[in-house]
Amino acid sequence: MGVLMTAAVIVLPLLLIALQWMLGRWSFLVDAAALVCAVAAGVITSLAVYEIRRDGTVFMTDIHKLFTNSVFLLASGFLGIYGIAKLGMHMFKRYRMQ
Repeated sequence: MGVLMTAAVIVLPLLLIALQWMLGRWSFLVDAAALVCAVAAGVITSLAVYEIRRDGTVFMTDIHKLFTNSVFLLASGFLGIYGIAKLGMHMFKRYRMQ
């Protein structure tokens, strides 16, 4: 499983870079998806923190319950891949300018 996840972290950003480079419209859709994922992850995180503060339960099990939320994991995972892809695109653009 670790090898699969490592391969995904390498391959998926490269795929996003290639798609955004070849298809201009794709870039807008990827950016819009990242915005939606950022809002979703932020709302889920803030609601989890609010519930913990409201109930006064600051146990590790309560805090880590956040990681069982599938929507949070999907949104955060996409944001991680998106961030790596954006850094890669920025690096390639700067390299081409030199």
